[in-house]
Amino acid sequence: MSNSKENKWIKKISGYNEKVKLFCFPHAGAGAYVYSGWKDTLSKEIGLYAVLLPGREKRIREPLVSDVKTICMSVAENIKDELDSPYVLFGHSMGGILVYETLKQIMKKKLPLPKCIIMSATSLKGFKDIPDIDRYDDDELAKYLYEMGGTSKELLDNDGFRDCFFPIIRNDYKLVREYKGTLINVPVPIVAMYGSEDKYVDRDKLSSLHHLTEKFKMIDIKGGHFFIEDTGMMCSTLDRIVLS
Repeated sequence: MSNSKENKWIKKISGYNEKVKLFCFPHAGAGAYVYSGWKDTLSKEIGLYAVLLPGREKRIREPLVSDVKTICMSVAENIKDELDSPYVLFGHSMGGILVYETLKQIMKKKLPLPKCIIMSATSLKGFKDIPDIDRYDDDELAKYLYEMGGTSKELLDNDGFRDCFFPIIRNDYKLVREYKGTLINVPVPIVAMYGSEDKYVDRDKLSSLHHLTEKFKMIDIKGGHFFIEDTGMMCSTLDRIVLS
């Protein structure tokens, strides 16, 4: 078993009696901190791990990467020594794209497969409809993010927040908008989560994922695009899926 503390791509957040590892990929503009709030609520039988991307948090000095394949090849290479026990891949929005493409790399490398992958508020087709917000000025970007939800107006008006996070957000939206992955069938179950009030990724977009696997399940969750902020609901849902 590897020491994840020495792996700049993987950070263990919690799990003291883990039976299954849960690797979580961030949504656009986010980092490992997005999932740190789950550590006290998620079952202790689940090892909670965050996937750390270049250009944010402890990797802030590294250049941002806006190519999905480049990122996922690196994730697969650096996660391989952690796949010594049952595991699940989870990703929200942009993170769901990274989960799917990382699974393809895991398959290519003939590494142990996950129990399932969880794609939350994710479309592998519909994100091409998003505006070119990587070209928005700061005020336009702040307005868009406020209307989308998930970020307070106080933060969006803060110059320090803008300087730190707006370059990351622009990079990640460019990554999503230019994503052109080849869709292939995968030999693991897919669980798709969608918010009942999500204006950006609706049920129809997620239901199209059923073509990619023989075992598919959809879960309707109350809330908008950032329903993952409901920690209690998310952790109880993940407990059922991951430990089943």
